[in-house]
Amino acid sequence: MRRSDTDELATYNDQENDDSDDNNIFDTIIKYVSILVTLPLFLLLSKILPDPDWVINLDRILLFLSTFVVVYFVAISHWFLTFVGLIAGIAFLSYGSFASGDHYGWGNAVFDYASLIKSLYNDDKEGVYVLVEINEEPSEIYILTKSDEIDSDLNTIDRNNDKKEDKTIESKDSSDFTDGNYCLDIVDKKNSNYYSIKIKEACDYLEVRDFALKIINENDKFKEKADLHYKYRTFIQSCAICKFVNEKWQEVSDPQGEEYFAKASETIQHFQGDNDDYAIVLASLIKAIGGEARIIWSNGYAYPEIKIDRTSWNDVSCLIKSVLYEELGIDLLYHNISGDDIWLSMDNTGPYPGTELVNENPKDVFIIAL
Repeated sequence: MRRSDTDELATYNDQENDDSDDNNIFDTIIKYVSILVTLPLFLLLSKILPDPDWVINLDRILLFLSTFVVVYFVAISHWFLTFVGLIAGIAFLSYGSFASGDHYGWGNAVFDYASLIKSLYNDDKEGVYVLVEINEEPSEIYILTKSDEIDSDLNTIDRNNDKKEDKTIESKDSSDFTDGNYCLDIVDKKNSNYYSIKIKEACDYLEVRDFALKIINENDKFKEKADLHYKYRTFIQSCAICKFVNEKWQEVSDPQGEEYFAKASETIQHFQGDNDDYAIVLASLIKAIGGEARIIWSNGYAYPEIKIDRTSWNDVSCLIKSVLYEELGIDLLYHNISGDDIWLSMDNTGPYPGTELVNENPKDVFIIAL
């Protein structure tokens, strides 16, 4: 072979190696860009698409892989548009992080990913207790056994033995509720009417709004988190109130022989009282800032609950465990699932929503909606 031919072949091989290296570098860049683009798309699709709840979250794993494959092939064929989209996304998140007002930024994106990852192994059935009712109005709440029938006017219950009663304290066996840790009974109508009226009268939430605002403004940590996670601002502010009341609270019994329900406006003067006073003041302060709260009465014991949209459960759970109270190492959040809503326990056992119930086996329960 002539020397010139050898030189040409060597030059050709060098060029081919350079092209191969360039292609490898380009392919590597495309893969990393595809992953960066896939992450927000996967997050968006996870929030939009229904969750079939497959075993070990196979549905989410398949969704991520299929999203990555689509993005990767689109990136190869339209690499310029892919890079433009990536730069636009970075600019959008950067603007949201530094601009004043409620804007989606890097902190929100990191939180959403953390919440999504935790949702892959968190189960909203853990820590569930079950409230069984026909109607949230205390005068119309009944618990039926399988053999019972209720008249249309909700005033009597028809048993198999054809006996009529004006009340029931029958309970379903907790085994009827496969997802529940607790099964709760119902109190009779007359007592529920009396206590409902007295407790509602004591919840003078409009009178304690100024005090609720003072609590919120004095908690710098929760105020900062409320500005960052603006979608859950009211909930985070409710957490600040819960923490304040729990830390200030001192247990004092009612006068002997009496069931005294102190008004919320009275209780904020000293933060002393029994369990129903605690429930009244905490529920009133939360309602005063736009939160949704209710009070559960059980055998003379009361505790408040706060309402969470079920679609927001993963985010709220992540907020409580990893953002607002990360130092507490919270495991379970005790809550009641009711249709599309979740009601978090705010019993007087801790400074955060989702605290364990004082009474692990509540009886004679009725709900007081504020």
